[in-house]
Amino acid sequence: MRVWNNGSLVPYLDGRAPNSGSLTLERAPFGEEQAKSGVSDQLKDLRKSVYDPDAARERRIEIERVEVASTSGEALVMEQQVKRVGKLVEGVPVEFVFDVKNNGTKPLRITEVKADCGCTTAQAPPDPIEPGSTVKIPVQFSGRAPQGDFRRTVRLITDGEPTEIELILSGIIVPARCMIMFAHAASIAQHSTMPVNHSLLGQ
Repeated sequence: MRVWNNGSLVPYLDGRAPNSGSLTLERAPFGEEQAKSGVSDQLKDLRKSVYDPDAARERRIEIERVEVASTSGEALVMEQQVKRVGKLVEGVPVEFVFDVKNNGTKPLRITEVKADCGCTTAQAPPDPIEPGSTVKIPVQFSGRAPQGDFRRTVRLITDGEPTEIELILSGIIVPARCMIMFAHAASIAQHSTMPVNHSLLGQ
């Protein structure tokens, strides 16, 4: 943040901006805070969701990716990666692969892997990530999560900079019966000679 745009944000970060403005960074899980009562999330309600002073105070920015710059200005590895995986069936294990590249000048070793939930696991590569190299980090999700929006984080602890890399899965858990009903309806549509309302199948 201090080196972005030739340091234009530094006065706001240090609290000495000419217009008395300030910029404060607070690390918090996205989506786990509720807006003040009376603030609308309906875009059609412009008065309460856009123009209302309380709505303005509730506006936030989600930072999904951060690059750490060395003293030479060279980017190292991204501190955070978010993979939006869409709809996942409840209770069905899946695996996703993240690419982690070392753009620095020194080898980077992942020394430890931590997950925020027992339903999510990952394996660290046995060897250091050489400068300029990319490794694939498989992340397994068991599917054991409440129905609805979900977000799971795996933290890779390193022996260099950055000291921690976050791999985040974000999506929606749907009940298995919904997928079974959809598959059954699609099968009927495929083999039936009767007219089928495809709008009911999402086609």
